[in-house]
Amino acid sequence: MREVSWYLAKVPPEHAGDQNFMAEIAAVLQPFADAQAVINSLPQSFDLDTAIGVQLDATGLWVGITRQIPVPVQNPWFSWDTVSLGWDQGYWKGPFEGVALASLDDETFRRLMRAKIAANNCNGSQAAIMNCLTTYFDPADYPSTRFAVYDQTDPIGANSLQSSGMSIGVIVAGMIPNAVDLAILGQFLIPFAPAGVSIDWGVTTITGQPVFGFDTENDYVSGWDDGAWGADPSFVAQLSPYSTDLHPIMAELLAPVNPLDLGLTTEQPMLSDDFGKASASDGVTASVNLGTAP
Repeated sequence: MREVSWYLAKVPPEHAGDQNFMAEIAAVLQPFADAQAVINSLPQSFDLDTAIGVQLDATGLWVGITRQIPVPVQNPWFSWDTVSLGWDQGYWKGPFEGVALASLDDETFRRLMRAKIAANNCNGSQAAIMNCLTTYFDPADYPSTRFAVYDQTDPIGANSLQSSGMSIGVIVAGMIPNAVDLAILGQFLIPFAPAGVSIDWGVTTITGQPVFGFDTENDYVSGWDDGAWGADPSFVAQLSPYSTDLHPIMAELLAPVNPLDLGLTTEQPMLSDDFGKASASDGVTASVNLGTAP
Protein backbone atom coordinates (compact mmCIF):
# COMPACT_ATOMS: atom_id res chain seq x y z
CA MET A 1 0.00 0.00 0.00
CA ARG A 2 1.32 3.42 -0.97
CA GLU A 3 1.32 6.27 1.51
CA VAL A 4 0.56 9.84 0.44
CA SER A 5 4.18 10.75 1.09
CA TRP A 6 5.24 8.28 -1.61
CA TYR A 7 3.19 10.17 -4.19
CA LEU A 8 4.32 13.58 -2.94
CA ALA A 9 7.92 12.50 -3.47
CA LYS A 10 7.13 12.18 -7.19
CA VAL A 11 6.36 15.90 -7.53
CA PRO A 12 9.06 17.66 -9.59
CA PRO A 13 11.40 19.95 -7.62
CA GLU A 14 10.11 23.06 -9.36
CA HIS A 15 6.68 22.51 -7.71
CA ALA A 16 7.70 20.64 -4.54
CA GLY A 17 8.65 23.90 -2.83
CA ASP A 18 5.17 25.36 -3.20
CA GLN A 19 3.47 24.60 0.12
CA ASN A 20 -0.04 25.40 -1.10
CA PHE A 21 0.40 23.18 -4.13
CA MET A 22 1.74 20.29 -2.04
CA ALA A 23 -1.09 20.68 0.50
CA GLU A 24 -3.66 20.55 -2.29
CA ILE A 25 -2.07 17.44 -3.81
CA ALA A 26 -1.99 15.78 -0.38
CA ALA A 27 -5.69 16.61 0.20
CA VAL A 28 -6.61 15.13 -3.18
CA LEU A 29 -4.55 11.96 -2.73
CA GLN A 30 -5.45 11.18 0.91
CA PRO A 31 -8.95 9.72 0.16
CA PHE A 32 -7.43 7.38 -2.44
CA ALA A 33 -4.75 6.23 0.02
CA ASP A 34 -7.42 5.64 2.68
CA ALA A 35 -9.55 3.67 0.20
CA GLN A 36 -6.56 1.48 -0.64
CA ALA A 37 -5.97 0.85 3.07
CA VAL A 38 -9.59 -0.22 3.59
CA ILE A 39 -9.53 -2.51 0.55
CA ASN A 40 -6.28 -4.12 1.70
CA SER A 41 -7.75 -4.70 5.18
CA LEU A 42 -10.91 -6.47 3.95
CA PRO A 43 -9.43 -9.99 3.70
CA GLN A 44 -8.15 -9.81 7.27
CA SER A 45 -11.33 -8.16 8.60
CA PHE A 46 -13.48 -11.03 7.30
CA ASP A 47 -10.97 -13.83 7.79
CA LEU A 48 -12.33 -16.61 10.01
CA ASP A 49 -9.28 -16.49 12.28
CA THR A 50 -9.23 -12.71 12.81
CA ALA A 51 -12.75 -11.40 12.20
CA ILE A 52 -14.73 -10.10 15.19
CA GLY A 53 -18.21 -8.75 15.80
CA VAL A 54 -20.31 -7.88 12.77
CA GLN A 55 -17.49 -8.94 10.41
CA LEU A 56 -17.63 -12.41 11.94
CA ASP A 57 -21.41 -12.37 11.50
CA ALA A 58 -20.96 -11.60 7.80
CA THR A 59 -18.49 -14.48 7.47
CA GLY A 60 -21.06 -16.71 9.17
CA LEU A 61 -23.60 -15.82 6.49
CA TRP A 62 -21.18 -17.07 3.85
CA VAL A 63 -20.73 -20.28 5.81
CA GLY A 64 -24.48 -20.63 6.35
CA ILE A 65 -24.90 -20.17 10.11
CA THR A 66 -25.55 -17.39 12.65
CA ARG A 67 -24.44 -16.91 16.22
CA GLN A 68 -28.07 -16.82 17.40
CA ILE A 69 -29.11 -20.01 19.22
CA PRO A 70 -32.68 -21.05 18.26
CA VAL A 71 -33.43 -22.15 21.85
CA PRO A 72 -31.59 -19.99 24.44
CA VAL A 73 -29.38 -21.89 26.88
CA GLN A 74 -30.61 -21.55 30.45
CA ASN A 75 -28.06 -20.55 33.09
CA PRO A 76 -24.72 -21.39 31.41
CA TRP A 77 -22.83 -18.83 33.52
CA PHE A 78 -19.63 -19.46 35.46
CA SER A 79 -20.15 -20.49 39.06
CA TRP A 80 -17.98 -21.63 41.93
CA ASP A 81 -18.37 -25.14 43.35
CA THR A 82 -20.86 -26.17 40.66
CA VAL A 83 -20.11 -29.14 38.44
CA SER A 84 -19.94 -28.24 34.73
CA LEU A 85 -19.92 -24.50 35.47
CA GLY A 86 -16.34 -24.08 36.70
CA TRP A 87 -13.14 -23.10 34.92
CA ASP A 88 -13.08 -23.74 31.16
CA GLN A 89 -16.77 -24.73 31.29
CA GLY A 90 -18.98 -21.90 32.50
CA TYR A 91 -19.46 -18.75 30.43
CA TRP A 92 -18.71 -15.29 31.79
CA LYS A 93 -21.88 -13.28 32.20
CA GLY A 94 -21.57 -9.87 30.57
CA PRO A 95 -23.23 -6.66 31.81
CA PHE A 96 -26.05 -6.94 29.27
CA GLU A 97 -26.62 -10.70 29.46
CA GLY A 98 -30.00 -11.99 30.62
CA VAL A 99 -30.98 -15.17 32.39
CA ALA A 100 -30.20 -17.20 29.28
CA LEU A 101 -27.60 -17.23 26.52
CA ALA A 102 -29.14 -16.59 23.10
CA SER A 103 -26.09 -15.33 21.18
CA LEU A 104 -22.70 -17.03 21.02
CA ASP A 105 -19.50 -15.17 21.80
CA ASP A 106 -16.92 -14.67 19.05
CA GLU A 107 -14.66 -17.56 20.07
CA THR A 108 -17.47 -20.14 20.33
CA PHE A 109 -19.05 -18.85 17.11
CA ARG A 110 -15.68 -19.16 15.38
CA ARG A 111 -15.40 -22.84 16.39
CA LEU A 112 -18.98 -23.45 15.31
CA MET A 113 -18.29 -21.94 11.88
CA ARG A 114 -15.27 -24.17 11.40
CA ALA A 115 -17.43 -27.18 12.26
CA LYS A 116 -20.16 -25.95 9.89
CA ILE A 117 -17.59 -25.66 7.10
CA ALA A 118 -16.55 -29.25 7.81
CA ALA A 119 -20.23 -30.27 7.76
CA ASN A 120 -20.73 -28.48 4.44
CA ASN A 121 -18.05 -30.76 3.00
CA CYS A 122 -19.10 -33.89 4.92
CA ASN A 123 -19.77 -36.97 2.75
CA GLY A 124 -21.49 -38.92 5.54
CA SER A 125 -18.58 -41.28 6.20
CA GLN A 126 -17.45 -42.09 9.70
CA ALA A 127 -14.18 -40.21 9.23
CA ALA A 128 -15.95 -37.13 7.88
CA ILE A 129 -18.45 -37.06 10.76
CA MET A 130 -15.65 -37.44 13.30
CA ASN A 131 -13.88 -34.56 11.61
CA CYS A 132 -16.99 -32.37 12.06
CA LEU A 133 -17.19 -33.21 15.76
CA THR A 134 -13.49 -32.86 16.54
CA THR A 135 -13.34 -29.58 14.60
CA TYR A 136 -15.69 -28.08 17.15
CA PHE A 137 -14.55 -30.21 20.10
CA ASP A 138 -10.83 -29.80 19.53
CA PRO A 139 -9.06 -32.61 21.43
CA ALA A 140 -6.56 -30.04 22.68
CA ASP A 141 -9.41 -28.18 24.43
CA TYR A 142 -11.54 -31.26 25.24
CA PRO A 143 -8.98 -33.94 26.16
CA SER A 144 -11.45 -35.82 28.39
CA THR A 145 -14.42 -35.83 25.98
CA ARG A 146 -14.45 -38.77 23.57
CA PHE A 147 -16.60 -39.37 20.50
CA ALA A 148 -17.46 -42.54 18.62
CA VAL A 149 -19.56 -42.83 15.46
CA TYR A 150 -21.07 -46.09 14.24
CA ASP A 151 -23.70 -47.37 11.82
CA GLN A 152 -27.02 -47.74 13.63
CA THR A 153 -29.13 -48.82 10.63
CA ASP A 154 -31.16 -51.99 11.13
CA PRO A 155 -31.23 -54.23 8.05
CA ILE A 156 -34.61 -54.93 6.53
CA GLY A 157 -35.96 -58.15 7.94
CA ALA A 158 -33.87 -58.15 11.12
CA ASN A 159 -35.87 -59.75 13.92
CA SER A 160 -38.75 -60.08 11.48
CA LEU A 161 -39.23 -56.32 11.55
CA GLN A 162 -38.99 -53.79 8.76
CA SER A 163 -36.07 -51.38 8.96
CA SER A 164 -36.94 -48.01 10.47
CA GLY A 165 -34.58 -46.28 8.06
CA MET A 166 -30.96 -45.26 7.95
CA SER A 167 -29.45 -43.93 11.16
CA ILE A 168 -26.08 -43.40 12.80
CA GLY A 169 -25.11 -43.66 16.43
CA VAL A 170 -22.98 -41.02 18.14
CA ILE A 171 -21.46 -41.74 21.54
CA VAL A 172 -20.15 -38.92 23.75
CA ALA A 173 -18.19 -40.42 26.63
CA GLY A 174 -15.93 -39.02 29.33
CA MET A 175 -16.33 -35.41 30.35
CA ILE A 176 -19.85 -34.13 29.66
CA PRO A 177 -19.73 -31.02 27.42
CA ASN A 178 -20.88 -27.75 28.94
CA ALA A 179 -24.38 -26.32 28.58
CA VAL A 180 -23.71 -24.37 25.38
CA ASP A 181 -21.94 -27.28 23.68
CA LEU A 182 -24.79 -29.63 24.57
CA ALA A 183 -27.25 -27.13 23.09
CA ILE A 184 -25.23 -26.95 19.88
CA LEU A 185 -25.29 -30.75 19.61
CA GLY A 186 -28.92 -31.11 20.63
CA GLN A 187 -30.17 -28.42 18.25
CA PHE A 188 -28.06 -29.98 15.48
CA LEU A 189 -26.24 -26.76 14.65
CA ILE A 190 -23.45 -28.95 13.24
CA PRO A 191 -25.45 -30.76 10.51
CA PHE A 192 -23.08 -33.65 9.81
CA ALA A 193 -25.76 -36.29 9.09
CA PRO A 194 -26.96 -36.56 5.47
CA ALA A 195 -30.60 -35.87 4.66
CA GLY A 196 -32.89 -38.70 5.69
CA VAL A 197 -30.41 -40.17 8.18
CA SER A 198 -31.44 -39.97 11.84
CA ILE A 199 -29.06 -39.78 14.80
CA ASP A 200 -29.18 -42.03 17.85
CA TRP A 201 -27.37 -40.08 20.56
CA GLY A 202 -25.61 -41.69 23.48
CA VAL A 203 -24.26 -38.90 25.70
CA THR A 204 -23.01 -40.15 29.05
CA THR A 205 -25.11 -39.00 31.99
CA ILE A 206 -22.24 -39.29 34.49
CA THR A 207 -19.25 -37.12 33.80
CA GLY A 208 -16.02 -39.01 33.21
CA GLN A 209 -17.76 -42.31 32.46
CA PRO A 210 -18.26 -44.30 29.24
CA VAL A 211 -21.75 -45.12 27.98
CA PHE A 212 -23.39 -48.32 29.19
CA GLY A 213 -23.41 -51.26 26.81
CA PHE A 214 -23.05 -55.04 26.69
CA ASP A 215 -20.14 -57.14 25.45
CA THR A 216 -17.79 -54.14 25.10
CA GLU A 217 -15.21 -52.68 27.46
CA ASN A 218 -13.36 -49.59 26.23
CA ASP A 219 -13.21 -45.83 26.68
CA TYR A 220 -16.55 -45.37 24.92
CA VAL A 221 -18.76 -48.26 26.05
CA SER A 222 -18.64 -50.26 29.26
CA GLY A 223 -20.87 -52.58 31.27
CA TRP A 224 -22.21 -52.78 34.80
CA ASP A 225 -20.67 -50.52 37.47
CA ASP A 226 -18.72 -48.55 34.86
CA GLY A 227 -21.04 -47.50 32.03
CA ALA A 228 -23.58 -44.69 32.42
CA TRP A 229 -26.92 -44.52 30.65
CA GLY A 230 -26.64 -42.69 27.34
CA ALA A 231 -29.16 -40.05 26.36
CA ASP A 232 -29.61 -37.26 23.84
CA PRO A 233 -27.84 -33.92 24.53
CA SER A 234 -31.04 -32.05 25.47
CA PHE A 235 -31.91 -34.63 28.13
CA VAL A 236 -28.40 -34.56 29.59
CA ALA A 237 -28.44 -30.75 29.71
CA GLN A 238 -31.64 -30.79 31.76
CA LEU A 239 -30.17 -33.30 34.19
CA SER A 240 -27.05 -31.21 34.75
CA PRO A 241 -26.53 -28.61 37.49
CA TYR A 242 -26.44 -25.75 34.99
CA SER A 243 -30.12 -26.27 34.15
CA THR A 244 -32.57 -24.24 36.20
CA ASP A 245 -35.49 -26.21 34.77
CA LEU A 246 -36.40 -29.73 35.80
CA HIS A 247 -36.76 -32.32 33.12
CA PRO A 248 -40.47 -32.88 32.40
CA ILE A 249 -40.29 -36.40 33.86
CA MET A 250 -38.78 -35.13 37.11
CA ALA A 251 -41.11 -32.15 37.21
CA GLU A 252 -44.10 -34.49 37.00
CA LEU A 253 -42.76 -36.76 39.74
CA LEU A 254 -41.96 -33.86 42.07
CA ALA A 255 -45.10 -31.84 41.36
CA PRO A 256 -47.09 -31.17 44.57
CA VAL A 257 -50.46 -32.86 44.90
CA ASN A 258 -53.41 -30.49 44.78
CA PRO A 259 -55.65 -31.28 47.78
CA LEU A 260 -58.63 -30.24 45.70
CA ASP A 261 -57.99 -33.29 43.55
CA LEU A 262 -58.45 -35.60 46.53
CA GLY A 263 -61.18 -36.19 49.06
CA LEU A 264 -63.98 -35.20 46.72
CA THR A 265 -66.86 -37.21 45.39
CA THR A 266 -66.49 -37.15 41.64
CA GLU A 267 -69.42 -37.89 39.39
CA GLN A 268 -68.39 -40.10 36.48
CA PRO A 269 -70.74 -41.35 33.72
CA MET A 270 -71.32 -45.07 33.48
CA LEU A 271 -70.14 -46.73 30.29
CA SER A 272 -72.78 -48.09 27.97
CA ASP A 273 -72.78 -51.73 26.87
CA ASP A 274 -74.78 -54.07 24.72
CA PHE A 275 -76.94 -55.43 27.56
CA GLY A 276 -79.35 -52.57 27.94
CA LYS A 277 -77.81 -51.10 31.08
CA ALA A 278 -77.90 -47.43 31.82
CA SER A 279 -75.61 -45.27 29.76
CA ALA A 280 -74.27 -41.75 30.00
CA SER A 281 -76.87 -40.68 27.45
CA ASP A 282 -79.54 -41.58 30.02
CA GLY A 283 -78.10 -39.09 32.44
CA VAL A 284 -77.20 -41.77 35.00
CA THR A 285 -73.94 -41.33 36.84
CA ALA A 286 -71.93 -43.30 39.37
CA SER A 287 -70.36 -41.77 42.46
CA VAL A 288 -66.68 -42.60 43.02
CA ASN A 289 -64.95 -41.59 46.25
CA LEU A 290 -61.29 -40.75 45.67
CA GLY A 291 -60.39 -40.81 49.33
CA THR A 292 -59.39 -38.12 51.78
CA ALA A 293 -56.78 -35.44 51.40
CA PRO A 294 -53.47 -36.15 53.09
